Amino acid sequence: MRRFGARNEPPLPVLPLGFFNIGGVGEVWFSRLDVPTDDELSHIGFAEVYWADVPREVVKQGDTLEEIKTWAETVAGRARALYEGVERAAESHGKRACLTPESFSIAAGVIDEIVEAVYVIENLLTVTAKTGVFKFDLGTLLRDYFGDAQLVTEFRYYRSTIVFRFHNVIREILARFRSAYPKFEGNPEIHIVAHSEGTVIAFIAMLQALSADAVECPDDRNTKISTDWIKSVRGFMTIGSPIDKHLLMWPKLWLDLKLKLKSKDFETQAADAQVVMLDSASNERWVLPQQIKWRNYYDLGDPIGFQLDTTRKFLRENQCGAFQFTARDDFGFSRYWLPSKAHSGYWNDDAVFGHFIENVVLTYPDAPFRAKAPPPDNKRFVGVVSTAIPYVVAFLLHMGALFLLFRAVMASLDLQIDTYPRVTSSVFVLSVLLMCATIAGRIPRLVYSNDVRWRQLCLGVYLFGALFYVLFIPASFVTLMGGLFGSLIVLLCAAILSLSGWVAPPQPYMGRRFLVGGGTLVLTVAIIYRLIQAPSSAAIWPVVLAALLSLYMWRLGVILFDLAFFWHRYIRNSVALDTMRAWREARDTEPRGMKPRVPLD
Repeated sequence: MRRFGARNEPPLPVLPLGFFNIGGVGEVWFSRLDVPTDDELSHIGFAEVYWADVPREVVKQGDTLEEIKTWAETVAGRARALYEGVERAAESHGKRACLTPESFSIAAGVIDEIVEAVYVIENLLTVTAKTGVFKFDLGTLLRDYFGDAQLVTEFRYYRSTIVFRFHNVIREILARFRSAYPKFEGNPEIHIVAHSEGTVIAFIAMLQALSADAVECPDDRNTKISTDWIKSVRGFMTIGSPIDKHLLMWPKLWLDLKLKLKSKDFETQAADAQVVMLDSASNERWVLPQQIKWRNYYDLGDPIGFQLDTTRKFLRENQCGAFQFTARDDFGFSRYWLPSKAHSGYWNDDAVFGHFIENVVLTYPDAPFRAKAPPPDNKRFVGVVSTAIPYVVAFLLHMGALFLLFRAVMASLDLQIDTYPRVTSSVFVLSVLLMCATIAGRIPRLVYSNDVRWRQLCLGVYLFGALFYVLFIPASFVTLMGGLFGSLIVLLCAAILSLSGWVAPPQPYMGRRFLVGGGTLVLTVAIIYRLIQAPSSAAIWPVVLAALLSLYMWRLGVILFDLAFFWHRYIRNSVALDTMRAWREARDTEPRGMKPRVPLD
């Protein structure tokens, strides 16, 4: 309502939360904008389909939902089952599928590590959140989303309860409208705005309404309500929608629906085109006055919402012409700096809602807003900066770890490098080399490692770090390390760390253990070697303590790099969804860049 009121001139005052209170679960309350009764906006009402109490009660019980990591393993298993179609198609053509069971095992381990990374970062930033400096909301966001998604996809009863409530609320909205305006002829216009898992609920309910004349209550099969409310729906706005993931990963959710969906002239996308819905015998069942204008909005940094091209293909395959939803109606952009904000920032974005309001809602002849808002565009620098932030922080963690260790060793051995700038420059150069070793060691555990181009990239990253080290390391540090021989040892150790991801067994967690374990071994040997040369009066415990803290900071840097790389490659660039779309069509994936290959047939 606030976004709607902001379109007025002047903008309408902000209304308190109590203005919208529905009193109790399942009740329906119309809220209207605070404008005079003769204003055009006074004809627009707002109501909510409230279902948060269902997952909240299940979470409170504590014995229904699976723990996130355990459920993530089952999701990886679903991806494995989805790939079986590719394997069968490959075998029928005498070919070999690209991926193996070990690939999915590693993928499950990576998902587990990502969940762990979110927990670790969330715990570390507790202090900054309490002081108001910075708040990391991603952990809470993902836990809430995973809980809702698990409840909707895996538990038929709870899903049916929520969807039935949707039907009932929309039916009650129409009943109250007709009671308040008995002289109104025809159907009022309903526009549905749905967010996150709510888009899945709304889509299922709309498909049910298109498939059947009535739905039954999950608690009482003798209670049925009509679904003719679908004839009043004119617009459908989805923000941060995961519908595509649900279509790909849980195909049985849609099995009963897609067998019944069929429209006459389903390919038409003309404005105000009538839609004739057919029954199983291709007889006319009833008519939609016009297509439902569906507009989808998603930020490229949103971990949950994506474009919905699989959804459009699903509608085409089932000849459902009820929606006016083309590729031009799918709007992606970069407008929010952080992933947690990207998933919830739509609600406060006038550009997103303004486009839907002025191009879908207010399109009747006497609408108060005549100018059509353009689609939401990218905010300057958001895409570049939001992508770079986690990698910069990961590098700073590497640098902080080395600086802490460097100063402890110097103090313990009573060594002095002339000035602080030289200390900082030495640590900076070493940090670049260590970061390159981390990247080269972790990438093979996060991608399809048999691709030659990834091997070339990792080699190039290590060579860049080695060249940077050779060219810019201060002479004072070379002397401290024992001259040329010591510098060669440093490069050799970095090369070993870079190879850790390639030589580690193809099992979950082994890549990170080899990387951090190898670094720990190298660091231990180096400290022992230098302490042997130290005078007997040198204190050892400060170096040991600094080494432990440095290893912890380095591990955090590795975790953050994993999270950022996984995030940007598989989520922001949609590689995961693009790959599963190819699997759905029994097409294997091209290892180079994981792009869909030509069909096996």
